[in-house]
Parts: sequence; C-alpha cells; structure tokens
Amino acid sequence: MTKFTSLYSGSDRNASVIEYKNTKILIDCGGSFRQLCESLKELDLSVDELDGVLITHSHSDHIKALPMLLKHTDLKVYSSLGTHEELYDFKMDMEAERRVIIAGGTKFYINDILVNPFDTPHDTGGSMGFNFEFGEKIMTYATDVGHIPVEFKDWITANEFVFLESNHDVEMLKNSARPYFLKQRILGKRGHLSNKLSAEFSNYLIKNNGVKKIMLAHLSAEANTPRTAYESTRSKLEQNNIIVGKDVELQVANRGVISDTVVF
Repeated sequence: MTKFTSLYSGSDRNASVIEYKNTKILIDCGGSFRQLCESLKELDLSVDELDGVLITHSHSDHIKALPMLLKHTDLKVYSSLGTHEELYDFKMDMEAERRVIIAGGTKFYINDILVNPFDTPHDTGGSMGFNFEFGEKIMTYATDVGHIPVEFKDWITANEFVFLESNHDVEMLKNSARPYFLKQRILGKRGHLSNKLSAEFSNYLIKNNGVKKIMLAHLSAEANTPRTAYESTRSKLEQNNIIVGKDVELQVANRGVISDTVVF
C-alpha cells in the first residue's frame, strides 16, 4: 500500500510526503521548518523518519526549510545538477555524501521506492518532476510546468495517480492586480500550468495511461480557486465521457492545508 499526502501546496509553499513499505520520502520543503514539522506531526511522522528529500527546483516556495533540514537531520538531498548548483549559490552547501545529483530518465532507488525523474519546463535551472514506481503501480508528481511538451506523453508514466499543477485561470490572472511582467512570466512556456492545460492533460492521462486518481496542485491565490480548478478539469473530463467519482477520483490540494491522504 502506498500513501501520498500534500502537506501544503500553492504559490507560497510546497511540500509532500510519500510512504511505501518502510520508506518515507519528502518532496520539496517550502514553508518554515516549524510548519514542515507540524504538518508531518499530523501524519504521526517526524523529519527523523524520512529517508530522503527530493527537490523539484530551487525557488523559495520549494526549499525554504532546507537549511534547517540540513542542520537538524542527516538526510540526503536528491536533485538535478542545476538545482544543486543554485542551492550552493544560495549558501545551502552540504557534505558531498548528502548531495545526490540525479538526471532526467535515469532511474534510482530510495530504499523501497524506484524514482524516475524527468525535466520540466520552468524558469530555473534543472527543474524536475518525478515518476514513482511501486511494483506495477506508478504515480507522477508534476508541478511548476509552463506547458506540456510533446515528450511528456512518453516521460510521464503514471498509471495510478497524478499530482498535477493547475495553477491559474487565464482570465482571472489577466484581470488580477499582479504586475504585467509577473503575468507574462506565469503565462510563458516556462511559467505555470493553467487550469485549461491541466484539464486537457488530465484527460489524456486517463484515456491513454489509465490514471485512476488525480490531485490538482500549486493553485494561485490571486488567479484561481479550488472550485475553479476542480470544475475546469471535471468539465473537460465529462465532455469526453469520463465521469468524476466513477471513472476517476479528482481532488484539489488546497493552499496551505494538509490534503486528504491518497491511498493506492
């Protein structure tokens, strides 16, 4: 049995945990160290029980707690060369044995869990998503994705569960009070995935990969709502004769709040 929980997800902080057999992996560590520990405690976990931390990329909403994690644990940090270089530039250096450089398409184990990373189009060096393999079941973690490249149809291999960015409603973003340059960044090919594109890709993954569970993630506070994101994907799926609650389970990871645990 595999358990996945989003500790919190959104534009301000992101962290999730996967549990399988005797292995527990943290994905990203945004927010404060205290927030991270308190969220783990709600799952009856502590940082001392973790077997490693995967970092998708070096933006602060994904790494803010990392200095304290490095100080208070002996966890290994798994990420791309580009991300490790940026962590070093941010004065987050670590002992060589704790720095694990990974590459897209090269699988590796963290104890019981097989990880297959892939590159993601985001405006920072070495941004990544992850496929996780648990025997025959596969889940995918893909946030901070500016668009859906053609390669994703081969790289994203989930057949069970997908944690997928659904960051913004395009019209809400355009009409928001955010500065023009920031709107352009978010809408760009290396920005964030819109509700519309997320819904279309969810439809593809269900029809072609047989995905059974989806959690929409990394919602913008100013340019999205949980209901807007949910309805965008639900509507797209049902237009294609995929019934939510019957053919697929659909959830939203609300901002700053621990999610329901997905079990598969």
